[in-house]
Amino acid sequence: MESKPKYQQLSVLAAGVFTNTILAILFFIILAGFFLIAYNPVGATFTTYSYASVPLLLIDQIGGKDVIDTSNEGIISLIKENNLTDDLELGSEGNFVKYTKIKADGKDFYIDIESFTKQLQTNSSNVYLFWDFPAINAGLGSQGGIIVEINGITINDYNALVRTMKTFKPGEIISVITKDRESKKLTE
Repeated sequence: MESKPKYQQLSVLAAGVFTNTILAILFFIILAGFFLIAYNPVGATFTTYSYASVPLLLIDQIGGKDVIDTSNEGIISLIKENNLTDDLELGSEGNFVKYTKIKADGKDFYIDIESFTKQLQTNSSNVYLFWDFPAINAGLGSQGGIIVEINGITINDYNALVRTMKTFKPGEIISVITKDRESKKLTE
């Protein structure tokens, strides 16, 4: 390379610097994309509600209709004969979910008819139903925003949410602030 003119030597050196610059920019974009995809904003999000395993024998009503035959086939027939649909909207501020109310063993549970029917078709003696939690009615569903504060306590991960919620008693009113929404008053 020493026998070549200076402009050719400089062009070879510049090609190396140019290649390194392009590779650095490319890897920076890949790294930034990875961090944007892999990490959530600080806080805790609801991705689903708590559910309970309920024996079919304990189901009393589905969508206001009394259940006589608690077999899988009997409940599927009741749903089809009465053309039951998800008629109950839970949530607030434009963040609604549609469910059907199911009474079992004196308690209220919720599920959408399609999921309920799929569970019944497995011929299992139990179904999984959602409990009635205040988070549903406050609109803290999967689109309800990231919880960043409860009663002035900063929530920066799931463990902080659990620790904070353990300090409250059932029936106590709390204030929940989400990243995307305003303060919400909930009864735990």
